[in-house]
Amino acid sequence: GDDVCGWYGVECSSDGDVIALNLKNNGLTGTPPTSVFHLAQLVKLDLMANDIDFSFSGIGRAINLEYLWISNTGLKSTD
Repeated sequence: GDDVCGWYGVECSSDGDVIALNLKNNGLTGTPPTSVFHLAQLVKLDLMANDIDFSFSGIGRAINLEYLWISNTGLKSTD
């Protein structure tokens, strides 16, 4: 399969687990899939400055998430 660790904005640990998604100001639109929170080792998620509708649905699955950058996005409410 594809080695996601070589994809743009993806940072992996030495074990090959995705630990960061760095997609700041990347021209993203729409709603990011909540499956991003299924990345068990994800520590950093940077979606700043993208025209997205961010949803917190399922964020509880991201048990190692420490840094979440979502300023300057389409976020309207945290409800």
